[in-house]
Amino acid sequence: NIPANSSVVINLNGYTLDAEGTMRLFVLNSNSTLKIIGRGTIKGGNAGTQNGGAIYSKGGTLIVEGNDSIVFEKNKAVSGGAIYMEGGGECIIKNCIIKDNYAQINGGGIFTGVKTTISDSKILGNRAMSSITPSTPLGNQYGRGGGFCFTGEMAELINTQVQGNAAMMYGGGGQIESGGTLTFNDGCEISYNTSIAGGAAG
Repeated sequence: NIPANSSVVINLNGYTLDAEGTMRLFVLNSNSTLKIIGRGTIKGGNAGTQNGGAIYSKGGTLIVEGNDSIVFEKNKAVSGGAIYMEGGGECIIKNCIIKDNYAQINGGGIFTGVKTTISDSKILGNRAMSSITPSTPLGNQYGRGGGFCFTGEMAELINTQVQGNAAMMYGGGGQIESGGTLTFNDGCEISYNTSIAGGAAG
């Protein structure tokens, strides 16, 4: 838990942080900053009935800068399988791999409602898949944005690969919602993503 108005820097230094499916790893509070650097893996986070399997932020800033790469894998949540950010702040991700994460509702890999920049990274094999089928009431609200879901703010992908993600409803690769915007720059690749209802985004 990163307290409000504080800053924490974590150097993974080749290590793995594994929650083993028992809990979320980090929570950022208002005006806090978490910076993760080095090389390593963050895995096994589980938010249960909440959002952000590995990292949840409400008003904080997240900076992840891999040296070689930082991997987020096999995390799960209601939305934002690995990362969920809302309520202000900023998300900056560089040289990371976000893979094989799961969300029940939106953003299998990552969900942000804050300004977001992802560069030199890969978003691979994430899923937004609900147990609620599209034919049931509210079913079309579940399972959107297999790789990512960006809502209400500006997002930018730079030299980033989005591949092999899947969503139950819309946006196998990713979903943009509620007035959010997404810009692709410098060698992005969006491919082999799938969704049941359409809008596979590559």
